[in-house]
Amino acid sequence: MISAARRLEILKYVVRSFWDLSTQNRRGGKLKWKGFLRSKSAVQALLNGIDNVRVIETSKSKEIPLHWAAYLGFRELVTALLESKVVLEQPNEARETALHLAAQNGSTEVLEVLQKASANLEVQDKGGRTVLHHAALNGRLEVVKLLLMDTGQMLIGMTDRNGFTALHLAAHSGEAEVVKMLLDFRPSVATQGTDVPPNALYLAVRSGNLDVVNVLLKAGFHTKYVHVGDNGATALHVAAKHNHPTVVRVLLEAHADVAARDFSGNSALHLAARNGHREIVMLLLEAGAKASQGNTNGESPRQFAARFKHHDVEDILKTHTKRKASTSGSGLFKFGKKRV
Repeated sequence: MISAARRLEILKYVVRSFWDLSTQNRRGGKLKWKGFLRSKSAVQALLNGIDNVRVIETSKSKEIPLHWAAYLGFRELVTALLESKVVLEQPNEARETALHLAAQNGSTEVLEVLQKASANLEVQDKGGRTVLHHAALNGRLEVVKLLLMDTGQMLIGMTDRNGFTALHLAAHSGEAEVVKMLLDFRPSVATQGTDVPPNALYLAVRSGNLDVVNVLLKAGFHTKYVHVGDNGATALHVAAKHNHPTVVRVLLEAHADVAARDFSGNSALHLAARNGHREIVMLLLEAGAKASQGNTNGESPRQFAARFKHHDVEDILKTHTKRKASTSGSGLFKFGKKRV
């Protein structure tokens, strides 16, 4: 049993930490938590009821002291709370446990304490995310390393409610070092991600995460992958649509097919022209994309640019088409006499 003096010491420690401006606080809630710690419910929970902590309602989040102690990395406080026989697996409103919260903020010390207390590493929050999902999403490299050493084979293939693994989330959020670590741990992860959900390369390209794109291409992810959920788009379509010229360059260097079409017959050039992405239009034309190629409705990239009033792009495509026609015509005339 923790003495009253010890409880007061813990409370003061937490309060001091909250007033420290260098402390990273959860969800931007510094003022909310300061107010909470001054409240009677917080004082009662920590000083009077620590041996039988009940759920404390704060904006319907169902947070208990163990949750924010774990998130803020207060190993000493977490240890004290566990000694008081607090419910280790108590979830908050988002079904996150102390494990999830420690992983979000990168607290390896707290994570080790929770692991020794036999916390369930496979537990999933409301969105189906495990502790590894949260660590990967937030770029907590040391936490990811710790989890892979202990339970990697079990966690690395687990998916959330969207069908995403930790690799998907790390790729989406631009955490290149985490992506590399996950792939080094189990290279076969690179083959995961079929039509639904999109694979990690698609997510990295859509977010414009060049470092992640390079890691994934090196690991063997293919540029010809088609995402059914995005009208059959390839990675090049996605980069062109979302205006990521540096990513387009890397994909072209990786031999992405400039002629590939989505389910509507649109090439990457169609999408770049439609959205007025001048630099990407020029890159694709240099790579051999056809400015006159029609989609299933017969519309060419130039017609897309005109319809959406991207007149600078329309002029580029018009000039390119004329130049190609002129070159093609002079070539036929030049070789015509030889054929005769």
